[in-house]
Amino acid sequence: MAEDDAPASWRRRHDARPAPIELAVLRASATGRSTAEVADVLGVDPEAVRGHIAGAIAALGVRSKLEAIVLALRAGWIEIEGA
Repeated sequence: MAEDDAPASWRRRHDARPAPIELAVLRASATGRSTAEVADVLGVDPEAVRGHIAGAIAALGVRSKLEAIVLALRAGWIEIEGA
């Protein structure tokens, strides 16, 4: 989706970029890994993963991890590993 063609609500969220660790968690989650698996891959506690997901959701103004992943993919902030 080109930014110019995006709805105004998406453009507002697009301006609020998540922190690098939040993007790393979204990237690792995008492949379908569980919270425990993401924590293991990133070398952090599962509670930290949950907190980073919550932070990304809040920063982007979305309602779910899936929406945060889709928005980050569309914005070009993350790519799916192995794709």
